[in-house]
Amino acid sequence: LGICLVLTAHFFLTIRRERGLFEKTKERYGHFIALTLAKQLSDVWEREGAPDPALLEQDFVELGEHVRVHWIPLDAGSRTDALADLTPRQRESLARGEFVTVVRQGEGQETIQTYTAVPTPGEGVIVVVDSLSDRDFYVQASIRRFLVTLAVIVALNGVLALIVGYWLVARPFAR
Repeated sequence: LGICLVLTAHFFLTIRRERGLFEKTKERYGHFIALTLAKQLSDVWEREGAPDPALLEQDFVELGEHVRVHWIPLDAGSRTDALADLTPRQRESLARGEFVTVVRQGEGQETIQTYTAVPTPGEGVIVVVDSLSDRDFYVQASIRRFLVTLAVIVALNGVLALIVGYWLVARPFAR
């Protein structure tokens, strides 16, 4: 029983740590993707003029089936509407050129959204939206593995207790 309690406590602490690590990794991927796209978009904008915004409204299957990229132009009319979900502090961070990462619940799933301002001459923000559904799949798979491991340990301890009990108790009484 003690072993089961220790393993259960270890399991829950491990899952909590892994969830945090998973979200941190997704956040880093979002920063990397957003920074790369923002830099490339800024370079193209300088050389060739404004690109078609429809190019940025797409899914990137090669980055993962749940990654989407959006372009938010920052002209006077769209600035308040498109970034209304962000707090004033987050908008200030974005104006300073910092990344803003937000975890949101919507459409039945949790997503992590990374906002990145595009350096001039472009006036806009790239938003990388990544689903956290694979995190939930990972946690469920970890729970299944834990339960199987726990069942094997309990079964092995039971068999071991029977063998030792027979050897130390039943065998001497049989003589």
